[in-house]
Amino acid sequence: MQVPTDGAGTSDTPEAPRAGVRPAVAVAAAVLLASVVPVPGEAPADPGIVGLTDPFHLLGYAALAAALVRPVRVALRERIGFPSADALPRSVVAALLAALAATAFGLGVEVVQAPLPWRSFAVADALVNASGALIGAGLAAAWLSRSGARSGDENGA
Repeated sequence: MQVPTDGAGTSDTPEAPRAGVRPAVAVAAAVLLASVVPVPGEAPADPGIVGLTDPFHLLGYAALAAALVRPVRVALRERIGFPSADALPRSVVAALLAALAATAFGLGVEVVQAPLPWRSFAVADALVNASGALIGAGLAAAWLSRSGARSGDENGA
């Protein structure tokens, strides 16, 4: 029996959290790979200006957090039984958890970069990663809540 999906390989069945994680794993793998390869011709960071890789950090972690929101939201409902109250929609909780997970992943990547001779641990990068994660998770949660409201699910479940 084939389970209907939303086109991104996810559905709202109990199997969905596992299946919905695939896009996030793919984004995480791409971010990790891009974070450990040497960057040709990268100039040393100049305090006070945007670094050459900052837009990539912002977009990469926004994509990672956005990809995590739906499977986290489904897991909250299906696996944990987290209720969705009007005061705290499940999508908001999922967005916060997704942003936290993406930020933690970013800190882990910075730790991995520390011993690499062509990379370094950078607090500024970790802050840009966290900013991207918050933006991506917030946009994904807003989109999911809005699409949920259109389908009759006012609580963003």
